[in-house]
Amino acid sequence: MSETKKQNTEFKRVMRKIFRNPSAVLGFALLIFFILVAIFAPFIAKPINPMMLDDDGNPMKLDNP
Repeated sequence: MSETKKQNTEFKRVMRKIFRNPSAVLGFALLIFFILVAIFAPFIAKPINPMMLDDDGNPMKLDNP
């Protein structure tokens, strides 16, 4: 058996064993979720320019009450 074929079957065996474990599947799903949140964080929470904050740390408004 060639080395590549052996590594391929070894990988499949390990993945099959991992995905049969519900805790491992949950951990893998959470890991993927956090990676996606980190990638799309600038789109989820728009960054605020610190120069546009008032003295209390609130965003400035065009009209003051």
